[in-house]
Amino acid sequence: MKKQMTLFALLSILLMFGYACSKSDDGQPDVQIDEKNLTDCPANANCTTIYQDNKEMDSLGWTKTGSKRLFTASVIYPGVTNKLYISVPMNSTSFSLGKADVLKGGLGWITACPACNMIGLKQIDGYAKGRKLSGDNNNDKWILEAKIIRQAIDGSSYKDTLYVKQYFYKSASSDVN
Repeated sequence: MKKQMTLFALLSILLMFGYACSKSDDGQPDVQIDEKNLTDCPANANCTTIYQDNKEMDSLGWTKTGSKRLFTASVIYPGVTNKLYISVPMNSTSFSLGKADVLKGGLGWITACPACNMIGLKQIDGYAKGRKLSGDNNNDKWILEAKIIRQAIDGSSYKDTLYVKQYFYKSASSDVN
């Protein structure tokens, strides 16, 4: 009887771990993002949320030919551009990235302002998750949610946070920067 109870307990534990660690049937992470409370484009800004296939981001914020799917969200004010980028494998239909990916550069936030007096910032935390909603290879619709936190490199306590939750569509152009 004791042997049967031990076997039953072991089997129950294995089943619980199996359900707790499950992924979707296609091996992709099961990412849930509600489609409510999408971020708005700020007043007086021009915003884009696009993705490109077979692209990557270089260290200066320019796109280049690569082997990834590159999502970019840009907020452009007169004289200032903020760009969030997220790089994921081409075969993914969903993804979930965390702090380790932020620190490795798989996702990030670039600010370009030639006439600004800015302090240096480094990425210290964040996450991004996304999933394909519909479409074929030429007209996919994705929803993404991302948050990047940057901190001053001069040792001060200054921090800045960028949050985006929006639909992304395939870029009509292959040369978008």
